[in-house]
Amino acid sequence: MKKFIKSDLQLLITGCYRSGTDYSSVLLNNHPDLVITTYTTSFMRYSFNRYNPIHIRENYIELLNEAKKRIKVRWGRNLNVKNIIEYCDQKKKVNYAILYDLMMSDLFLDEQVKKWGEKTQLVWTQIPNFLKLFPNGKALNIIRDPRSVLASFKKSTYNPEPAYLGAIFNCFDSMQKSILYSKKYKSNFMSFRYEDIALKPKSTLKKIYKFLNLSSDHNLLDEKEWLDASGNKFTHNSVFTNKKAKKGDFDFKASVFRWKNQLNSSEIAFCQYVNKDMMKKFGYKLDNKSNNFNEILPIIFNDEKIHKYFENWLLKNKGIEEFPNDPLNPKNWDENN
Repeated sequence: MKKFIKSDLQLLITGCYRSGTDYSSVLLNNHPDLVITTYTTSFMRYSFNRYNPIHIRENYIELLNEAKKRIKVRWGRNLNVKNIIEYCDQKKKVNYAILYDLMMSDLFLDEQVKKWGEKTQLVWTQIPNFLKLFPNGKALNIIRDPRSVLASFKKSTYNPEPAYLGAIFNCFDSMQKSILYSKKYKSNFMSFRYEDIALKPKSTLKKIYKFLNLSSDHNLLDEKEWLDASGNKFTHNSVFTNKKAKKGDFDFKASVFRWKNQLNSSEIAFCQYVNKDMMKKFGYKLDNKSNNFNEILPIIFNDEKIHKYFENWLLKNKGIEEFPNDPLNPKNWDENN
C-alpha cells in the first residue's frame, strides 16, 4: 500500500466566475511549499455530503469511484482508489475530511510539498463546512468589481440572454458572505480583490502568504514559474484578449475598467442598484452617470429565473450561488468547470 503524505495545510479558494480565480491560483501555486489545483477534485461541490452516512464502506467506495471516473475524464489524472480504500479500511471511522485529504495527497503531495489548496468556483457557502472538516484549514474568497464580472460573463456564457444577469446576484452573495466570514472566522478566512492582485500583485501576495503562515522569500512574480498543479504553463482565459497573446501581453489595467465600454448604462445602473452597499464596503466607486435601469426592467420581469433572483434580493436581501446550468450534470462541465 502506498504511503500517504499527511498534509499540514488545507486551503479552499473560491469566488464568483470571471473573478480572476485562475490567475490568483496560479500565482499562489508559484510558492515552493504549496500546490494549488483548480477543480481537480472539486470535493466541496461533487462529493461533500452526497454519500451519507460516509463512514459506511460502500458509501465512501462509491464516492471514490465517482471521483476517479470524473477526474480521469475531465483532467486525465489517475486517482488510486485501491490504495485509498486499503488505507480507509485500517481506520476506525472514515469521514469526509480523511477522504478529501487522501485524494489530494494521492494526486499532488510529496515529501517536499505537504500543503495543498484547491480552487473551485461558486462554493463560498461551503466555507463553513470546509473549516469544520479542517479546523486548522484556511479559506480564500476572491472578490471582483461586479460590473467587471457582469461584462465578462455576458461575453463568455453559452446561455442565452438574460442569464448573464445572474452574475449580479452571485457577486452580491459573494461579497455579503465575505463580510460575514471575516468576522466569524478571523484567523481562517480572508477575502481579497482581483483588482489588487492584478495591479499590486507583490504586496497582495505577501498579505495572502502571511495569512497562510508562509514565507514570501521566493520570487513572487517569475512568469517562467507560472505553472498549474500539473506542471502546465499558465494561459489567461480572458474573453477580451487574443488567446494567442503572450502572457506579458495581457493588460491587467484594462481588465479592471473594461466594463465601462462593455456594458450599457442600464446594465451598469442595475448592477449598482443591487450591489451598491457591498461595492462601497469593498472600495468600488459607483458610476453616478448610470442611475436609470428602466430599460432593462422588462427583461428582468419577463425572465422567471432573473425575476426570482431580483424578488429574493428585494424581499430578503439575499443573493445566489448558482451557475445558469447544473454543474453536477456532465453535459454542462465545459460551461461551468
